Order: sequence, then C-alpha cells, then structure tokens
Amino acid sequence: YNDNNNNNGGNTNTPSGKKTLVVYFSKTNTTEKYALELKNLVDADIFEVQRKEEYPEDYSQTTQIAKEEKDNNARPELKEYMSKDDMSNYDTIFLGFPIWYGTVPMPILTFLEYYDLNGKTIYTFCTSGGSGISGSTSDVKKSSQGANVIEGIRIRNNDQLNDWISKLK
Repeated sequence: YNDNNNNNGGNTNTPSGKKTLVVYFSKTNTTEKYALELKNLVDADIFEVQRKEEYPEDYSQTTQIAKEEKDNNARPELKEYMSKDDMSNYDTIFLGFPIWYGTVPMPILTFLEYYDLNGKTIYTFCTSGGSGISGSTSDVKKSSQGANVIEGIRIRNNDQLNDWISKLK
C-alpha cells in the first residue's frame, strides 16, 4: 500500500462504514495533481497505480509502448498492489487516469482485474488534452466485474473538480 500518500483516516461516513479510495495512474503528474486534490475533497485514502517497468521519460517512446499495449490488450505488471483484504475495506473508488489512445492506460486495467470489485461504486475521472472520457468507460466496466461504474468527467481545473464533487454529494 502506498503509505507515503497517507493511508490514515478515510471516509467512514458511508452507510456500510466502509471507506473511499482514490486510485490513479499518472505519467506526467497531471492526473496525480487532481487525484491528490480529490483525496482531500472526499476524505479518502489514495493509491497510485505504477507500472513495474516504468515508461520511458521520452514522450514518443512512451506513446509507442502505450499503443503496443493497447493493440495487444496487454496487462502490464504493476510495481505494487494493495492487499485484497485492504481493498475489501472500500465501497467507493474514484478512478483517475490520462486518456491514452482513446481509453485508459493498460496498467489501470491490470489493477481493476486484480481485485474483486463486486458491489463497489467506481467514479471515473480523466485528464486529456482533447479526448473525452466516454471511450474509456466500457473498458473500465469490462475490467470491473460486478462494480457499478459511473462515468465521470475530464478534469481541466480545480474549479471543475470541485463542482463535480459538490454535485455528487
């Protein structure tokens, strides 16, 4: 578990007494910035999805690998996983990612398929220069068997993030 990002507290105000988790993947720290803000807005724990073999620093090399992973429907190994017992403590997950080739980066699907997400609610959010979030929703749903996946928004600024969360509450 990614304790350096604060694994204490969490939202215990849900009817089941379970907590909220923000899960995110971020190559350039753009998605991370919003995930950290979201963590504070919803009083959640946080977990960063990281590919075991990091993507190259070079943008074009990263995009080439990302395209190959998508084309091959790959599930790259992750650097670390939360324990399955820890995951069972959460009933609400905010899932953040950049849009790569019209969908989620493949490490997000690796993460989702590792856990039993049955009965959990997953709110998605993305960052992207131009693509919307809709193309990724079906992939998240397919990899989150039994979860209630709710398509969120493409976030471009903190005001937009705050508005979205206030509407959810």
